[in-house]
Amino acid sequence: MARVLVVDDELSLRFTLQAFLKGAGHDVETAEDVAQARLACRDRTPDVVVSDVVLPGESGMDLLRAVRESWPRVQVVVITGEPSLETAVEAVRWGAFDYLPKPVRKDALISVVARAARMKAVLDDNARLEAENHQHRADLERLVAQRTLQLSQSEAQYRLLAENVADVIWSVDMDLKYLYLSPSAARLWGDDSIERLMREDALAPYSPEDAARLMAVLREEIVRDATPEGRVDPFRVRTVEVESHRDDGTMLPVELRMRFVRDAEGNAVGVVGVTRDIADRRAVELQLRDSLAKLRLVLRTTIEAMATTVEKRDPYTAGHQRRVSQLARAIAARMGMSEDDVDGIRLAALVHDVGKISVPSEILVKPGRLNPTEMLLMRMHSEAGYEILKDIEFPWPVAETVYQHHERWDGTGYPRGMHGEDIVLGARILGVADVVEAMASHRPYRPALGIAAALAEIRDGRGTRYNTDVVDACIQAVCEDGFQF
Repeated sequence: MARVLVVDDELSLRFTLQAFLKGAGHDVETAEDVAQARLACRDRTPDVVVSDVVLPGESGMDLLRAVRESWPRVQVVVITGEPSLETAVEAVRWGAFDYLPKPVRKDALISVVARAARMKAVLDDNARLEAENHQHRADLERLVAQRTLQLSQSEAQYRLLAENVADVIWSVDMDLKYLYLSPSAARLWGDDSIERLMREDALAPYSPEDAARLMAVLREEIVRDATPEGRVDPFRVRTVEVESHRDDGTMLPVELRMRFVRDAEGNAVGVVGVTRDIADRRAVELQLRDSLAKLRLVLRTTIEAMATTVEKRDPYTAGHQRRVSQLARAIAARMGMSEDDVDGIRLAALVHDVGKISVPSEILVKPGRLNPTEMLLMRMHSEAGYEILKDIEFPWPVAETVYQHHERWDGTGYPRGMHGEDIVLGARILGVADVVEAMASHRPYRPALGIAAALAEIRDGRGTRYNTDVVDACIQAVCEDGFQF
């Protein structure tokens, strides 16, 4: 059962959501505005807040920010009657656990509140454990760093600390045979683990792959010991995350923090370390990745909708943005960019002409060439696109890529006359893809010139108007990889 605060200015909806959640076994309070919600949180801090975005006075986003600042572990679920990209980005930016569109379905509400309550419980447990163990860990690490050489004199104090922390404290010799394992090893690996592991080497709980990783780290540190850097920092700590076998056959993610034990001359004579169960932390990371994936899906869907809107206003170049995005993606992949960066360039290309929304329709559909005034208005679409996109927090420089896609490597482009490395990579790629698609496709004032003419244009401008690496990648994508629109 979780403590839930429902915030909505509609009495009927407030009571409905309260009934849904009480039926699921939660302790539910309600508030009709942000002021009441603040008082409720101060009097009896909830585990989960379910709040509408639109409220009288301060908004649900104001409440979300207040909760994040004053009660950071409390999970907030945002309800909105008009779900949009801006709402999603703002909610995620301020740490909302999730958001639900109106009308709110009972099963969706109960499910998301249950997950939010579990997240709150995990965060509370982590905070409690951190508070309990922080001083123990600090004292222990100081002790290990300063007193390992006097093990016989400090053993009683060492054991007292080691046996009262949740993490596993251990030390091994240079043959990786255990010299000490704290009693918490039984909780981590199983009741019989201490006696068994004391007979085996320290790599026994790990898979061959992870054991090889740990050995590689130790070899790196031994080599580093012979360098000036290693002598400057003799008590340096290495941290490694691996999977550990438990006695019951299950796998457990753990974090190892380890450092050398040294003799009076500073030579490494053993290793001492701490092993921590990080299963809860991994679960939280997974949930965060899921939330990011959801946000990126919203971004992609919104961008594609924007691209469709632009093309409906400009029927003569319908499909232009999508074809440019296909070629830009092929060029970026040919250049060896990461899958995430390739996707960012593809999405920027999908909306690179979104600024044409601000261009008069009669110019967009004009069947002949544009006069100088009309051309000036058309050229303003890059800046207009930037203004539309600049306040959206994309994971990639989408707004700048759109702004710069008509800039040229030699500074002859527009709107800012940028050149060389000052132009973002996405805009360099988009500029080439845009030219190739435009020349290869039909326009109202001329027939299609064909892909051969388009490739001849970028070859002619290679190193002057267009970046050399981008031109080469484009030609390879078409001529070697068989790219076609």
